[in-house]
Amino acid sequence: MEDDSEMMPMDGSPGYAMEMDDMDGMDGMGDMDGMGYGDEDEMGMSNDGGDDDSLNFDADPQFAHLPQLDRMRKVRREIVKTINDFRAGFGRPKIFIDPMTNQAAFEYANFLLRERAWDNPDEETLTQVCEQHRIVVKQKAIVGYSHLDDDSAGGDMTKMAEHMDAHGLLLEMQKEMEQLADPLVTHIGVGFAEDSTKVLVVELLSHNPIAVTSLQPAEDGSIHCEGINMDVTGAGLYAARIVSSTNEKKVAALIGPQNITFDKNTGRFKLSFEPPQEEVFYAQDPKFLEIFIRRRQVDSIPYGQPSNEKIKVE
Repeated sequence: MEDDSEMMPMDGSPGYAMEMDDMDGMDGMGDMDGMGYGDEDEMGMSNDGGDDDSLNFDADPQFAHLPQLDRMRKVRREIVKTINDFRAGFGRPKIFIDPMTNQAAFEYANFLLRERAWDNPDEETLTQVCEQHRIVVKQKAIVGYSHLDDDSAGGDMTKMAEHMDAHGLLLEMQKEMEQLADPLVTHIGVGFAEDSTKVLVVELLSHNPIAVTSLQPAEDGSIHCEGINMDVTGAGLYAARIVSSTNEKKVAALIGPQNITFDKNTGRFKLSFEPPQEEVFYAQDPKFLEIFIRRRQVDSIPYGQPSNEKIKVE
C-alpha cells in the first residue's frame, strides 16, 4: 500500500502527512487543543468581523485552561490575505494557514535573527526545526525583513506596519513572487522575530492535498473533523486516528472509511470518532490527529459503508 499520514495536534490546529508504503497521510498531524485557538479567521472558521481585542478571555475563568491568544494573529491574517489576493490575480486557489507550521516558522525566524542569517537561510536547521514540531511535509522558507527606526511601532506591540513592510518586500522580488504564486502551494506557516534593529517575517510554504478546517468535540463526547481534499483524484481519505504525542503506539481512537463522509464534487469531508475513553483536548498527554490517504484505487474507497475490514495504518 502507498500511504501518507497527516497529523495535527488535538488543540485543534491542522496537521501533516507522513509517507507510508501505500498510503499518504496528509493534513493530519494536529495538536488536539483548540483548532488554532486565536487563529479562527485564518482557518476559515470565523469571519464575523469583530475585534477580538474587545474579548478579554484571560479575565474569564471558563477560558483559564486555554492558551493565551497569539498577539501576532492579526498581522498573520493580514499577510495571508495579501498572499491570497496576490494569488487570485493569477487564478490560483487560496492557501491555508497551519498553526503547527506557525510555531516552526516562529522558532526558525528567531534562529535566523540570532545567527544574523536572514539572507542565507539554513535548510538543515529548518529541517531540524520541522522535525521537532513533527512536521513531515517538506517546507520552503522565504524571508523578509525591515529595519526599525528609533520611533518604530509607536506603541504598537505587534509592529504591524514594520512586519507588513518585511512581507511586502517578498511581493517585489521575482523569485519569492513565483514561490508565493506557485499553484501547488496549499499551506503556509508565518513566524516573526525582532530585535532592536529589525523585524523578520518567515513564511513556510508547502504542498498538502488535505486541509483540516474544523476539529471539535460534541456534547456526547464524540469528535468531529471537517476539511477539504484538494486532490480528489489522486488522494483518497482512508483512515484517521488519535494518538499520543509521546507514544505513537498509544492510540485513543481509530476510524476507517465507514466513519468518513466525502463529497467528491466539492472535496469536502467529515470524520466522526466515537467518544474516546480518555480526554484528548488539552490533555496532560497531548494528542494528535493523524489522517491517512491512499494513492491507489481512490475511487474504490467505500465511504460510509459498514465494514469488518481491519484498518491498517502502521
